[in-house]
Amino acid sequence: MDIYFVKLKTLKQPDAVEVFIDNYLTTFEKIDCNEKTYYYNKKNDYTILNYSINNDGIGFLNTIYINYYVGKYCDN
Repeated sequence: MDIYFVKLKTLKQPDAVEVFIDNYLTTFEKIDCNEKTYYYNKKNDYTILNYSINNDGIGFLNTIYINYYVGKYCDN
């Protein structure tokens, strides 16, 4: 099982980015598995496993870290 990692940079504040991402994830299929929640995008066939937003101490620049899996995670 391959899990991929994406790192994005933004000037938006972490709380604004989190609201945007949370709203975006509502368009995905919610998967509850192993006491965690994942989000599956059926159209593009990938699952968001988790994300985080961090300032890294570099002024106003924030980093978004996303872990994802190609396919439907926890699919039996």
